[in-house]
Amino acid sequence: MTTINNFNLDAMQILIVEDDAETARLIAHILTQHGARAEVSCSGEDALGRFRGQRFPLIITDICMPGMDGIELAGRIRKIDRDTLFIATSASRETECLISAIELGFSDYLLKPLTAEKILLAVKHCSETISAHKELQYERTKFKTVVESLSECLAIKTLDLQISYQNPAMTAMFGDLSGAPCYSMWRRKEPCESCPTVLTMADGLPHSATRNYILDGRVMTVETATSPIKDQNGAITGTVEIIRDISAQARTERLLHNIARGVSAKIGAEYLHSLTNFLTEALEMDFALVGTLSKDGNRVETLAFSRKGINCEERSYDLKGTPCRQAIDNGIQFFPKDAAKLFPDDADLTTLSIESYCGAPLIDSKGVTIGILCTFHTAPIYQQVLVGDIISIFASRAAAELERIRNEQTIRDMAFHDPLTGLSNRRLFEDRLEQAVAKSRRYYMNFGLITLDLDYFKKINDTLGHDAGDKVLIEAGERIRACCKRDLDTISRYGGDEFCMIITDCGSREQLDAIARQMLEKFARPILIRGIETQVTASIGISMFPDDGNDAVQLKIASDRAMYAAKNAGRNTYTFSPPDSD
Repeated sequence: MTTINNFNLDAMQILIVEDDAETARLIAHILTQHGARAEVSCSGEDALGRFRGQRFPLIITDICMPGMDGIELAGRIRKIDRDTLFIATSASRETECLISAIELGFSDYLLKPLTAEKILLAVKHCSETISAHKELQYERTKFKTVVESLSECLAIKTLDLQISYQNPAMTAMFGDLSGAPCYSMWRRKEPCESCPTVLTMADGLPHSATRNYILDGRVMTVETATSPIKDQNGAITGTVEIIRDISAQARTERLLHNIARGVSAKIGAEYLHSLTNFLTEALEMDFALVGTLSKDGNRVETLAFSRKGINCEERSYDLKGTPCRQAIDNGIQFFPKDAAKLFPDDADLTTLSIESYCGAPLIDSKGVTIGILCTFHTAPIYQQVLVGDIISIFASRAAAELERIRNEQTIRDMAFHDPLTGLSNRRLFEDRLEQAVAKSRRYYMNFGLITLDLDYFKKINDTLGHDAGDKVLIEAGERIRACCKRDLDTISRYGGDEFCMIITDCGSREQLDAIARQMLEKFARPILIRGIETQVTASIGISMFPDDGNDAVQLKIASDRAMYAAKNAGRNTYTFSPPDSD
């Protein structure tokens, strides 16, 4: 089994952009040890010049550099090659840098100091993404080969254009034409000027043409290819013509072209919505969806859900007893008919009168199943190979886009959440507070703002160390979460040992009173630190909109004053903002 310490990068070309020589040597040494061909640039300008001369599939760049920084470099290179992957390195946790990295689609954001494990994990992820892209190209080529491997008609013709032999496939398509002139198969009285047989007889070279042919009222597209038959002296004695029905190939190519044209320029969620819409239209299916798998693997949350080319409301469903469960567990699944009967526990199939289903798992660059792409229809599917191949091809791209969405969400979490407790950070809290004020003004609603500060927290840090202090902060966040369970409430680590909570749609002070009392009860239990029970209490201040302030600043000042009043009252208690606090 390949581990992070022994995987090989197989001469992968990587450009390292770093103005610190020691850091650059460290990264290059680590990557070279694992088989990469690493080159180093000391500035963004030099890196851009190198890239113009030689394409690198992966660039590891420092964000903060003099002159052209990593963000500007990535933006310029994206205009040259959109497929190049980037890993950012930085000693800064500044939110603006993280947001810029999100917008430019960085694959990872590594905080200094760097370690070999950090670097290798990020590069391994990018290497697997590049491999997945190559695999997609291979799948497209394989699909084209499958489409072209159809049953072919064969005819041998004499110099006077008479058919001397035809195989069973030709007889099935055109009937028995033995002894008849070859142009009669096209219902013509004489050969056309561009007839491949006539051209081959004239110059002795192979020729081909594409024609439309009506069989049983159906217009078919056929390709004819003619080659000369020569004797031992090189004289032409006849011709051999291969005729194949390329109607399915022509239709598939049109479908792939139409779908690709509609979605190729899109990324992320926009790509997924466009893909499901085009799949329903191109394949003439009623429904198509892309869903992400829950952490426990038992539910799917749709990210794009289309009904006959129209976006539908996103939904969540249980996988138990569904064809999607089989696709996720066993690979692509096809049920051309009786889908609802085969899965009686899937209520959605019955409700929607689904008859047929085709679904493929979405697998990320690490080989982990992260979602599902499927189409389903209220009638049987007869073109099983066509539908299955198209779903397989686009599942690869859909998986890459779903992984992109997940990676971007991870970076957003870094930008808007406290890394220690996982709670909202100050930036997100202040934005949510402004939103709460605006909504409450619009709908004449009340809401509460609670500020909680741990008592004597500095003493814990000074006596037990910062590791113990971190443990207390994490436990404090969990206890606060247990008291504010509604999704519409916001819990934030505002800074240091101060936490803030926005309790939206709060009708009375009694509700806030109950929450504050519950918090004090939670903090009454000691916290176990290094086997020692440590008592940690909290002082709580509460303000309410609009009684204690008409904007976010006034409300925060009011709750801060109430919190300090609680501390002055002996700590381990809560206090509401007095009416004249503004």
